[in-house]
Amino acid sequence: MQYRELKAAQQPLGSGAVESAIRMIVNLRFKSAGKYWLRENAQSMLLLRSYLKSGRFDDPFDWSAS
Repeated sequence: MQYRELKAAQQPLGSGAVESAIRMIVNLRFKSAGKYWLRENAQSMLLLRSYLKSGRFDDPFDWSAS
């Protein structure tokens, strides 16, 4: 990690803020009222959503074609 650059930019250095944000997003997207997910389906959807939001949606399909 580039701690000096993060500190200079006044960005959080610990993982607590990231873990909290992830928990909040997972709860909002996957645990809202009336939704029920099988564990393996939720894990797959979370992985696909993370690829989509990071702009890397084609990555899992690039390696699977070979």
